[in-house]
Amino acid sequence: MENIHQAKCEGGPLFSLAFIGVRSRMEGRYDWAGLYHDPDDPRLFVPKRNPSFGWTINLEHPRGPTTLGLILIVPVVGIIVGMVASYRRH
Repeated sequence: MENIHQAKCEGGPLFSLAFIGVRSRMEGRYDWAGLYHDPDDPRLFVPKRNPSFGWTINLEHPRGPTTLGLILIVPVVGIIVGMVASYRRH
C-alpha cells in the first residue's frame, strides 16, 4: 500500500511507474539549478525531475543553448519594443 501511495504522490501510479527506469538514469544529469545536461540523450526537450511540472531543455543537445537563449531573449525584446512604441506615442 505504501508504494501505491508514493506513486500517487509523484503524479499518479501509471505515469510515475512508466518513467521509473528513465527517471533513475536521468536523475544524475541535472545540475544545481535544475538544468538538464546529457550529451548522449538525443532529445531536445526532456521531462523535468517531477514529470508533473512539465518539460525542460537538454543543454547538451546541439540546439539546446540556442533554444534556451531564444526562450529568454524573445520576451525581453518584446518588452523593449513595446516600451519604445509606447514612449514614441507620448
